[in-house]
Amino acid sequence: MDIRKPVRRKRTEGTRVKIGTILDSIVVEKLKLRAVREKKPISLIIEEAVLRYDDIDSHESALRVRALDSVLALRFNISGDDLRIIMEEDYYSQ
Repeated sequence: MDIRKPVRRKRTEGTRVKIGTILDSIVVEKLKLRAVREKKPISLIIEEAVLRYDDIDSHESALRVRALDSVLALRFNISGDDLRIIMEEDYYSQ
């Protein structure tokens, strides 16, 4: 998995917004420990985690599509579109 540094905007590029949320106590404890260990405020830890999560999600979905197309082209000589049509067909209604 590609672990990249999250893209962070400069403080002058956006407005910071205070939010309130309820988290499981175990998550809060882990968050506090991470903040102490990294010597960063909790808000920065959360911000970086969300940015990293968003980046990984979009990166991995594109990676999955490319991997599927690669496997299909090499092994089955079938396009991704053809596979989707086959997979969506309802064989029980025949």
